[in-house]
Amino acid sequence: MNVPLTKAAFPRAASTAKNGTTGEVWFAGDPRFLGVVAVPGPRRLVRVAQREAVDSRMPARRRGVGPEARERARAAGARVG
Repeated sequence: MNVPLTKAAFPRAASTAKNGTTGEVWFAGDPRFLGVVAVPGPRRLVRVAQREAVDSRMPARRRGVGPEARERARAAGARVG
């Protein structure tokens, strides 16, 4: 799955990747909810989340999510509709 590496979504990983100090970045998770970005090196593990998955002031994501993805997201601690 291709996940765009943007400064807004992954500020620390994006700046490291843009500096050319690393050749690869790994993402684990579901970009619709929560995930982890790993950049080679010490202490380069960053938790990332879509705002509606963690902020109770925003409506939870309801559209475009199947029952299995919804259940995995709940198990990971994301808010889903």
